[in-house]
This record gives sequence, C-alpha cells and structure tokens, in this order.
Amino acid sequence: MKKKVISLLMALVVVSFACVSAFAAGSVTEVAAQKPVTETVEVNGVKVHVVTNTKADAVAAELKESARKVASEKIPNAEKISFMDVSLQDDAGNTVAVPAGSSVDVTFNIGSGVTGDVRVMHWNGKEWEDVTVAGSLNTAAGTVQGHFSSLSPVALVYTAAKETTANPGSNNAESPKTGDAGMVTLAWVALATAGAGAGFVSRKKK
Repeated sequence: MKKKVISLLMALVVVSFACVSAFAAGSVTEVAAQKPVTETVEVNGVKVHVVTNTKADAVAAELKESARKVASEKIPNAEKISFMDVSLQDDAGNTVAVPAGSSVDVTFNIGSGVTGDVRVMHWNGKEWEDVTVAGSLNTAAGTVQGHFSSLSPVALVYTAAKETTANPGSNNAESPKTGDAGMVTLAWVALATAGAGAGFVSRKKK
C-alpha cells in the first residue's frame, strides 16, 4: 500500500511538472522595441517632443514581468511583447507632463507582417492598463495608436492570429495551440503510466 501511495505521489509530481512546462511554453516572449512614428505632440498649445528609450533596460525587470503576466492573463493569444520608456520634452530638454484632465495620442511602429492584433499597454504607476485607440491598428502601414493621460513605461503586446478549424460545422471555434495541446497530452500520458505502475505494484504485493 505504501508503494502505491508513493507511485501516485510521483504521478502528481510528473503532471505538475508538465503543467508548469506548458505554462512556460505559452509565456509571452520579449522582442526588440521600435521608436514611435509620432515625433511631436501638442500640450497646452505648444508642440513638445516625444522622447523614447528602447534599450533593453529602459523598463525595470519587475515591471516587464508583471506586464507579461497581465498580457498572458487578459489578452487572448498574447505571443510577443516589446517595452520602451516614453516621455515628453520641450525644446530646452525639460520633461513635460501631460496636464491633468488632458491626453495625447502617440502612434507606434509595429513593423511589417503582423497578422494578429496589437495592444498598447501603459504603466500608470499602479498597474498596466490597455490604452489602445480603438480601430487604430493599421497592419498595412505597420502602426497602432495609444491614448495617454501620462507617459512612462509602455508595452506593445502582439497576439497570434486566431486559428480556426477546417470543419464548417465547428462555428469557427479557435483551435488550441500545438504546444499547449502537446503538453496536456503528455501530462495525461504521464498520469496514466504512473497509475498503471501503481496498479502493477499493488497486484504484485497481493
């Protein structure tokens, strides 16, 4: 009986490991950011410069991790993410804040060949928020817009194009990702194998 319990515990460990691996396989991958298309915006009737830092360390590691988590949980098919720090400066090089109650729109480069959706996320000091301008995604031009009441860390989340089944009667249901399906199958195989092993041990003891 003791050996049977141990075998079952080992099965649970194997399944847990497989599930963790599946989660890791579906995580959002960071890609290099591009500078926005927008170079100037108007604040209080004065044009100011959009200054962007796209270096790898422009956004703190902990903020990147939280953004990936939010993207994975709230944006279906989130696949890739890029980070940048965006600010406004006047001609003298002084940082300019967006006035309270006001906002600015910034157009971002997303590159060519995008077949899914792209969401603009902004760190408002407390959480990541979706600030994408509805209908602004232009895959032909390779751009998308964000609507900001303040500027700081920004993330662009690229989603994979939705896959649909070839069966006309399926109502275009989304197909599971190959990696996810494979890991789930592996988990079930591992559980079945371990269960069979536990049963074998039990019969041998009898």
